Amino acid sequence: MGISSEIWPGVAPQWPELAVGGPLLTSPGWLGSMSGRFGDRTDTVLVTQDGEPEVAALATVQSAPAPGEFFDLHHVLVSPALVLPLTDAARAARADLVSSAPPPDCWVPNLVVMLPGYECVPVGPGRDDVKLLGELADGACRWAEQQNLPTVAFLYTHREPAGLGTALADRGFIAIPLSLTWVLPLSAGGLSDYLAALPRKRRREATREMRRLEEAGVSVRRLDCGELLAESTLATMAALRAQMVRKYRGRADVRRERTKIEFVLADVCAGRAEVFAAEADGTMIGFSLFCPHGDCWYCLAAGYDYADPRSRFCYFATAFYGAVPAAAQAGVRSLAYGQGSGDAKRSRGCVGQPLTGWVRSADPALTAAVLASAEITELQPAS
Repeated sequence: MGISSEIWPGVAPQWPELAVGGPLLTSPGWLGSMSGRFGDRTDTVLVTQDGEPEVAALATVQSAPAPGEFFDLHHVLVSPALVLPLTDAARAARADLVSSAPPPDCWVPNLVVMLPGYECVPVGPGRDDVKLLGELADGACRWAEQQNLPTVAFLYTHREPAGLGTALADRGFIAIPLSLTWVLPLSAGGLSDYLAALPRKRRREATREMRRLEEAGVSVRRLDCGELLAESTLATMAALRAQMVRKYRGRADVRRERTKIEFVLADVCAGRAEVFAAEADGTMIGFSLFCPHGDCWYCLAAGYDYADPRSRFCYFATAFYGAVPAAAQAGVRSLAYGQGSGDAKRSRGCVGQPLTGWVRSADPALTAAVLASAEITELQPAS
């Protein structure tokens, strides 16, 4: 029977088994909680060998421009993209490029191969096999052509599996560095080892921040499962989360943030969430929420009371100084913080893992713009 591929509407029934051992963003809980929040429709590209499922990836049809979104090709490939960790020189060069590149409505419709979570991760026992990954790429391109989608993009791919990049390059896809996702390696020594590993200047800053928090009467506490289900806790977390969203995105809906948090707690974390709360005078003024998955804890939500000056260092207090010792004691090997806020995460010991976009288009003007972007795009340091 050999190697073949097919397209399944939605998330294929084989996905849960293929995703066993994969990162959190491939888990059924995560995909279920993110249903309907990314693109027009989601399909699964499934590759089989001799009739057995071997590797799969999720793909989404984009039919209209989505300015500012991480999956909008015009935004992430050719615009200055302030949300991406580009060097100043790259951002300036892109500002010139965007004036000559095709406008946003020329980049749609397209097919984006990516998880809802801004990473592209194939799943299955064949995820390291170049031949199988080649069929994954071929299957996506054949289906895109059948659907009259001239452009196919694999967005936010990791360096591993290396075979995916090889397969895409062999098929004429153009590589563009897109972003960094930040991970903090942990050792068994907990907070003392963590601080010792920081550069001297950063270590002094961290020690000073912890002292100032203590002087301000702020303490960090790990919440138990019972507290997380309490109405008062959920309401406070939603309000703090809304403050954070409003600060960085301009507006927020507390009810929507409450729904998101409940989804994360129940569906993604399945009752195993790790939440670290910064408290002052018995009131929560900040929190970080982690989801354990394998040997990693993923930071999925945070929120802070920006009207209270005591919350100034609460991000570092909850997301690092509180989480690190607890995670190390639990045998966790790394904390994953996702994309964005690179300077803050780098300064606290995180290492940036590069994420690459791979693009192939039947439109010569789009191809020329992608090639031009590939020549000028450069990311900020990863560590």
